[in-house]
Formats: sequence, C-alpha cells, structure tokens
Amino acid sequence: MLYLGGGVITSGATDLAQALAHRLSSPVVCTLMAMGAVPPDDPLFMGMLGMHAAKGTNFLIEEADLLLAIGARFDDRATGKVAEFCPQATIAHIDIDAAEIGKIKPAFPRTRWRRRRHPPPPAQTPAAATPPAWRARAAELRATHRLHAPPRADEPLQSGQHLPVSG
Repeated sequence: MLYLGGGVITSGATDLAQALAHRLSSPVVCTLMAMGAVPPDDPLFMGMLGMHAAKGTNFLIEEADLLLAIGARFDDRATGKVAEFCPQATIAHIDIDAAEIGKIKPAFPRTRWRRRRHPPPPAQTPAAATPPAWRARAAELRATHRLHAPPRADEPLQSGQHLPVSG
C-alpha cells in the first residue's frame, strides 16, 4: 500500500507516485497535504488516512503487510496512536528530509531521496502484481465505507434554501 504525504506534491513527484501505484497495482492513501497527488476517481485511490479518513481506508491500513510511505511525516492526524498504526506492516519510508525518516514510526528500509531536476527514468523491471484478493478487499472497503453525508431535513443550509438577510 502506498502512503503519500505532502512531500510528493512539493517535490513535483505526483506523476511518479501515480506511475508507481499503477505499476504495483497498489491502493493509495494520502495525507491532507497530498490530496490531489492521485485523482479522486482513480480506482487505486482510497482517500485520506487517519482521523479524517473513511473507515474503509483505515481498515485497509490495519490489514496491510507492507506500507511504502513517500514524502510523509507520520503525524498524529494520520497515525492516531503510533503504536497501533499499521501493526502488521513492514514500513519503507522515502523522504527528502533524512530527519523525518523513522522519527515517529520505525522504517526499513530508510531511503533519503534527493530532489532531481528531472525525474529518473522508470525502472525496467516487470510490474509487480498486487494479489487480486487485496485489490478486491480495497474495493470492498471503499464501497462499504464511503464518505457520504446526505442532507438532513433540519439542516438550515440545504440546497435551494436561503438564509434571511437582515438589513
């Protein structure tokens, strides 16, 4: 599973992150600062993780056996209780700031990525295939736990209603 942080946006690596996700056929979660790194209609996109996530996203993270974090800090809004975050996963962390790698959640391997003017060419290795059961599980959780807030009858700002203006 890919966990993208704001570093993917600030480094201009969104295209590389999307290509990696599709090459691995891996579900993707993003922090608030990484929203937009993957289009919301991408079938691999699970949304935000952590306290602002859909339940399905956090359920999938809990079940992951490998988490590849790119440009992310593992802050408390994403991880919640750090000891309980990704309890079964091996975590690989890639970041431009060496001080962030492994600071909050132990990671192996720890990789410092140096910004380049032009991205490196894509690896000529065969694409890894995410097990079909894992992709099916991600789709099931995304469908079951959608972020949806239907308008309530007592909501004062329902579509078509206007607030009175005094004046």
